[in-house]
Amino acid sequence: MFSWRKLSDGTVWIAAVSNADLYARGTVRRSCCIAVGMSVLFALIVAYFMARDVSTPVAILQARAERLASGDLRQISTFESEDELGDLARSFDGMVARCATTLLRVASSAGRARGARERARTGVPHALGRDDRTGAGHAARAESMEQIQRAGVGIAQSSSALNESIEESSSSISSSARRVRN
Repeated sequence: MFSWRKLSDGTVWIAAVSNADLYARGTVRRSCCIAVGMSVLFALIVAYFMARDVSTPVAILQARAERLASGDLRQISTFESEDELGDLARSFDGMVARCATTLLRVASSAGRARGARERARTGVPHALGRDDRTGAGHAARAESMEQIQRAGVGIAQSSSALNESIEESSSSISSSARRVRN
């Protein structure tokens, strides 16, 4: 092995080392060991930061899912990121908003059904006491019953959609957490 260098005055200096001398001193072996050690250290540092970048958002999403499972539907932005986990977080936040909206609709439908039931209950004595209103009382009760039935169908559909959304989110979070752990 040799190396050369041209100096400013035009002379050329040449340094040479025979392969036997180079390998006998262990210079190549030591250099390779240092290079491999530095590469392994660099790979470990990169792996640590990549794992942290994935595990932190997954832990945040898991905590948010546990809060949702306990009934806490407060609208909180989970975290912001421009990667797949950010997309998952935005979908999760949207799911929470839809769950809250669905529950509000269910509560509203239940309130309307309760009101219709009360109106039907209080309308019975008035309808029985006056012959001219009997037909109108029956029609009002029939309309109230139809509203109650529509509200029940709406509640069932909303509950089904809510259940599907929760199952999809849970499986997405679980699979993300498994990938991070592996």
